[in-house]
Amino acid sequence: MKAQDKVKMYRDIERHGQMIIDYFRPVETDPIKICKRLLRLERKAHHATTCLCNTNTLNLLELNKHTGYDVQQATEEEQEAFFAGIEKSLEKILGKLCMNICFINHDPRGYALKIMPEMTPNGFYKDWGGNGIIAPDFTPDT
Repeated sequence: MKAQDKVKMYRDIERHGQMIIDYFRPVETDPIKICKRLLRLERKAHHATTCLCNTNTLNLLELNKHTGYDVQQATEEEQEAFFAGIEKSLEKILGKLCMNICFINHDPRGYALKIMPEMTPNGFYKDWGGNGIIAPDFTPDT
C-alpha cells in the first residue's frame, strides 16, 4: 500500500469514527478504536450472512469458537441467538440509540450492519438503497 493511500485510509477511518461518536454518543471516544471494533463485528456478521446464503446453514464452531457449541450446523434458534448476540455487541459499542435505528442486513452482497435510510445522518457512507453503513472498509482497492 502506498504511503498516500495509507494516509487517506486513516483519515477516512478517523472521520467516520468521529461521525459515529457525534451521532451515537458511545462510551468509547477514540474514533480509530470504535471503527476497529465495528469493523470486526461487521466482518463477523457478514461472514455469517454469507454462510447462510451459500449453504442455508451457519457453522457456529467456525464463527464463534468461544461459545462452546458442539454442533456443526446451527438450528434456527441458534442462528437467531447468534444474530441477537451481534445486535447486543452493536448496542454495547454504540449505545441504546442504535437498537431503534440499526439493523442486520442478511443479504451478503453488501455490508451487514446498517442504519435505516430515514435515520442516516448526512455524510455517512450509504449503499444504493440509502441505508447508512455502520462499518465501511476503507482499505484501498489497489
